[in-house]
Amino acid sequence: MTRRRVHLPAAGVAVTLEFRKSRGHWRLNWQHDGRRHRRKLAATLGASIDAADEFVCRLLDRGTADSPPMKLVGAEMLLTKRKLGLASGTSTAMKSHLRRHILPGLGAETPVGSVTAQDLRDFRMALLEADIALKTGNRILSTLRQTLLFAQERGYCPMPDFPRRFPENPADNAGCWTIVSPEDLSRLSEYIAPEYRAALAYLMNTGIRVSSALSTRESWIDFDRQLVRYPRGAVKQGRPFTQVLNEDALEALEVGLASSEDDRPFPISYWSLRRAFVAACDEAGVPHVTIKDLRHSMVSNLLDRGVPIHVVRDLMGHSSIHVTSLYAHARDDAKVAALARVRAPARLVAVAPSGPKRGPRGTKRRIPRGGSEPEGTEIAGDSVVGHLGLEPRANGLRIHCSTN
Repeated sequence: MTRRRVHLPAAGVAVTLEFRKSRGHWRLNWQHDGRRHRRKLAATLGASIDAADEFVCRLLDRGTADSPPMKLVGAEMLLTKRKLGLASGTSTAMKSHLRRHILPGLGAETPVGSVTAQDLRDFRMALLEADIALKTGNRILSTLRQTLLFAQERGYCPMPDFPRRFPENPADNAGCWTIVSPEDLSRLSEYIAPEYRAALAYLMNTGIRVSSALSTRESWIDFDRQLVRYPRGAVKQGRPFTQVLNEDALEALEVGLASSEDDRPFPISYWSLRRAFVAACDEAGVPHVTIKDLRHSMVSNLLDRGVPIHVVRDLMGHSSIHVTSLYAHARDDAKVAALARVRAPARLVAVAPSGPKRGPRGTKRRIPRGGSEPEGTEIAGDSVVGHLGLEPRANGLRIHCSTN
């Protein structure tokens, strides 16, 4: 453990900055007004003794100091959200977004108050040019938005004007999600490796997130009542959630526990399950399907079978019905079947075309190259006169020409 102690005359406090190698982070201790304060700064965000000096002065006097750099705001946001119960997986993903994309793109030392709407547009364009998937880019932009909202709540800077559709709603992209029917899901499970079949069956029959499914423990399962009680650390929203099970999901847990050597029914990693799932999709002939599509398919299949949307909301653990509606997507065959119920047949008869084809209204009449004007038309000045006895045409000034 590395420890450094510095006295800050400007702030009138003594600061101790110690690095714990076992935990991989900097811990910042200072005393002010007879009270001891502790803060943990992520080492991956570039915390140092100079950053500690600026950070403590910022906390003691926020009104007179300039806006802090992006790296300190990001570190403080992550620490605050972890104290409020943010899931560890989500916190790790947000830390990766800051370290790999946001801080290099906007500048780790850039004051948070100097970020403008044009900077946000340029950052979003850079993500598109980097060939990052739409859903991954949206998560990065969401982390950036939460960082700037946190800075506004702490009084560091006002919120900049966000560009329109920042981030873009993935549900608006027609080709973003693929809905798989229960029959195709059952056929897909036959092509996956046997060691991953129980985990896939659990995901297909519950629609739960992959991170929560792989973190399942035997002590959380109630086989008599057919449910699993997940603590807040295993759920993305950071609050406890109870997952109800059907017979197939319950059987998947029993088979997983029988094949496992510890209290986890699915002792596998996300990436190994993902590779096995992609290989199974290729063999089954199901293209462009991701593990996340299993959750969307569960919501859409439940709604297609007449399950009320408020029941689907509780089954999926969504915070509101609006979130449930974002997960619901209709298949093309369901749309065709819906239109077939409101057919309005008409007795149609094919009619042969009569007369010359008429061009679109307001187009200019063209003269063939090397040809002449049609018979019965003369050019007088800027006006064009049509056949006698017909309504004269108008010139460019919308003034009808005289036939005299």
